[in-house]
Amino acid sequence: MANQNFKYFLSEKSYEDLKQLWNEYASDKDGDAHIYDSVEDFAELTGEDGVELARMVFFGDVKNWSDTVYLDGYGNFRSCWNVENSPIDLDVLAEWLEDEEHEVFTEWKDGQPTFEEWLNDSYGRSDLIAMWEEYTGEDIEDFDLGALAESIEEVDGHEYIYYLKEIFE
Repeated sequence: MANQNFKYFLSEKSYEDLKQLWNEYASDKDGDAHIYDSVEDFAELTGEDGVELARMVFFGDVKNWSDTVYLDGYGNFRSCWNVENSPIDLDVLAEWLEDEEHEVFTEWKDGQPTFEEWLNDSYGRSDLIAMWEEYTGEDIEDFDLGALAESIEEVDGHEYIYYLKEIFE
């Protein structure tokens, strides 16, 4: 299942950006899911012309000759101009980008808060001090948020597990 935070990140991207990413996915996994810049673009890329091309338009749903189009399940053209009426599936795309460790996923992941930053934003000072004593056993005077984060990570403390679930699942 796709990371919901990453999926939301993708949903904020423009249709043009998503179309480009979707076509990368289609080239790798499902060539029939490709979105073409126009019917003419499809004809140039595939060499299709004549009666078959006319059939694909006639039995399809092309609103404007310059619309971006995709092939439906019957091999006919369908106009699309946004994610909602295109074959783009954000769950599938997010999962594929993550599996491929695509640069878009890597950039998103690198932009997420570190565990130390997340601890600082999620807990008050008194909670952090209590965690410090629980996980390190050291005096309060030696408190160091970075060292606390490392101590919790080392033992897979429940705070660290929660962080991973909140950010990366």
